[in-house]
Order: sequence, then structure tokens, then C-alpha cells
Amino acid sequence: KLNDIVAAYLASFPSLSTYHNARKRHIMHHLKTATKDDPERVSHIQDYKTFVKLVFPYFGLIKKVLGKFGWSMKVSSTPGRGDETLMSDQVIGEIMRMIFVQIFLAIFLFYNFSGWAVLYYISLIFINPLFANIRTLVEHYNCDQPEKSPKQVMIYPNLIERFIFAPMSFNLHAIHHANPTIPHFRLPQLAKNFSLELQAVELRRSGYLPVFWKYFIRG
Repeated sequence: KLNDIVAAYLASFPSLSTYHNARKRHIMHHLKTATKDDPERVSHIQDYKTFVKLVFPYFGLIKKVLGKFGWSMKVSSTPGRGDETLMSDQVIGEIMRMIFVQIFLAIFLFYNFSGWAVLYYISLIFINPLFANIRTLVEHYNCDQPEKSPKQVMIYPNLIERFIFAPMSFNLHAIHHANPTIPHFRLPQLAKNFSLELQAVELRRSGYLPVFWKYFIRG
């Protein structure tokens, strides 16, 4: 219970993310990785417009919240992000608590740091979703090597890319998919312990941005 409270109020809500719904969505991601029913992998991206909608999903979320109360909004949203669980009563409650946390956080930041607090919201709304979606794409991209499973991607980035995209060892993604209960701080040691086994099955990447640039920008 303590873990749930800390994770929700000190991590998820300040990051503009629900908590229990995000856990459900991630479990479904593990069950349906890289399929059309995967609520996390953005495999349905066709062009830059759908990518932008995933990077900035807020208008789609507002549309669904308004729809819950009988209002409509002419904003198209990209399907496949856990829509089946998004508007449950539990999530509505989480969204309301998240709003209250954000109000108190904004008051604290602007009172103590004045205009510099704007940087937090710039990073939260524009930078974090961009990096998160690039990370998700690369960690499951196997279209250039379809004979290998998208669950077996392992990324070995340079120090800068690791700091930006994978500070909690998300790059060792094959191990996480093999057993999602393993805490992130144990992943590096496991990667060393099973290095030979991993070399035989892993879909190896040298970094995040090279893959994103080659397959999603240049096409």
C-alpha cells in the first residue's frame, strides 16, 4: 500500500500520468506486445501526424473526459493506447487526484522558483512525451529484423543517450520482458550474468536516435 501511495503521488501524478491504469496498460503490453491490441507499442504509426498525436495526447484525453460527461469535442485521437480501460470510474478518480496534485505542485514551484517553474511544465508537456515515445518505438522495433521477436530488443547506447532515454536501465529491455517483476537496478547484473545467452537471441541496437532517425525520420 505504501508503495502504491508513494508511486502515485510522488511519481505518476506529478508526471501527468495515472497510476493504476498505467499498470494495467503495461501488463496488457506484456501480454500483447507488438500486436494491434498492444496498448503501449505505437506500432500503428503511419506518418508524422499519428506520431504527434501520441507524443501530445492531451487533446484526445480531454475529448474522452468531456465525452464521459456528455460533451463532444472535434478532436481526432489515435486508437490503441488502452482505450478499453481509460475511462473507468477508477481512472476518473485518479485524474481528479492528479489535477489536485498538479495544482499544489504548481503553487509550490511558482512560489519558490518564480518564472523558472515554467521549465518544469515545458519539459513535462513537450520534452518528456517526445523522449518516451521515441524510447518505446526503438525498444520494440523489429520491422528490419522480423525473424526476431520485438520482446528481445537490447539497446547499448552511449552515455548521453542512456541519461536521456534509459536512466533506469530500460535499454536492457529483453530481460524486462522475460521477467517484468525484476527491479530495474538488477537488470545490469543480469545482463552480465546471461551475456552469452542474450547474444544468441537479442535484437541488438547501438542506440536510440540512430534507429529512430533511420527508420522513422528518413523512412
